[in-house]
Amino acid sequence: MAPFPPQRAAARLMGIHFVAVVLLLAIGPTTVCSTGRLQRRILLQDCTPDSEMGTRCTNISRAQVSPAAGPVARVSTEMTLRLLVMVVSYTASSSCGARASADVADVRAAYTNELGYMNFLRNCSYGQVTYSNVTVISTPVPCTQSLELCNTINIAVAAKESAESQYGSGFTSSYSRYAYVLPYGLNLICGWMGLGEPPPGTQTWYIPEEDGIFNKGTVLQESLHNLGLRYHGWRSNQEYQDNSTSMGMGKSCPSAPELWRLGWASPLAQLNSSTLPPKTFKTYTLPATYATSQGNMLRIQPDWLSKRNCTKNLYLALRMRGGGDRDLLGEFDGKVNFHDAEKDIDNDVITGDPKLSFVGAIAPYGYWDAPFYKLYIRIGALVGNTITVNVCRYDKKYTDCT
Repeated sequence: MAPFPPQRAAARLMGIHFVAVVLLLAIGPTTVCSTGRLQRRILLQDCTPDSEMGTRCTNISRAQVSPAAGPVARVSTEMTLRLLVMVVSYTASSSCGARASADVADVRAAYTNELGYMNFLRNCSYGQVTYSNVTVISTPVPCTQSLELCNTINIAVAAKESAESQYGSGFTSSYSRYAYVLPYGLNLICGWMGLGEPPPGTQTWYIPEEDGIFNKGTVLQESLHNLGLRYHGWRSNQEYQDNSTSMGMGKSCPSAPELWRLGWASPLAQLNSSTLPPKTFKTYTLPATYATSQGNMLRIQPDWLSKRNCTKNLYLALRMRGGGDRDLLGEFDGKVNFHDAEKDIDNDVITGDPKLSFVGAIAPYGYWDAPFYKLYIRIGALVGNTITVNVCRYDKKYTDCT
């Protein structure tokens, strides 16, 4: 099989049918634009159960592609997670050979050290989603052809069986989230760096290398798939290219529109034709998103445009290094970041992929004239972790603004 670029992805288990990003099928990858990466579509498939183990698949058929769109979590209340991380290795069998996996101590440290994934999720969610317990164990399983072909559902079943045989019946049921670290050598077969079930999913999978379980962005993205973000960060019409967020290829907290959709943060103002009169600047002082969840963005719904042009919502937020954003790239640091979203979907947070896209970042004392939106935005001084933003909408041109 020809190699594909590695990806972060989403999967879902639904009874005897399961939804997964699978690169093993003859239909090949599904793409919607020339992104250079695989479009995160989900495939509905029929599973033929193993006669000896009914929870395993011996054959997959009737693959159907469906959009990776769905409900948003709106996690606006505190959530405490108990995570079991299973480091899966294969022992040799008559079907295939042994495969080692990552070191358990290294995986544990990635979650629990001072700047680890537990801290990262707590900071990004402003303490609304936390891990009360993270347990990392080794789960050796006999190698089978299905496991060699990166059947993620069977990997999960086998790993849980291994855990129960070691720690007793009911051990795994005491946890609310499950992560699986795959053995070495499956990267090209699997075709992804990480995989996460969309809600109400509880499972994530990772390759054992630096781009997988040892990449904080990959781990957060797959965890956020569980929590409701089924989609990814876009830039210049390319999926995954928004490096200001872990939902793209960054190693930082979610962007402003993602924080809003999760229910983790609230706008300082929601601007539309009734709250933003024409030809007059309105001034706002935005705090950095890492500093507070309250009033840390501007959400603009440009309903003053014609129906033909009124297709996007805009989000403005100050991003700075600090807290969960300590690894924010310099391109975004200390600047007002602009994102847009498909209006019809963004206004209805229940369904669909709003295709959240990074538009640009403006440094202090910069400006943005956006004729398409009939908006003129001026950025003021950066003072500590706050910045001044002046917003005006105009009828014909930016010089209308006073």
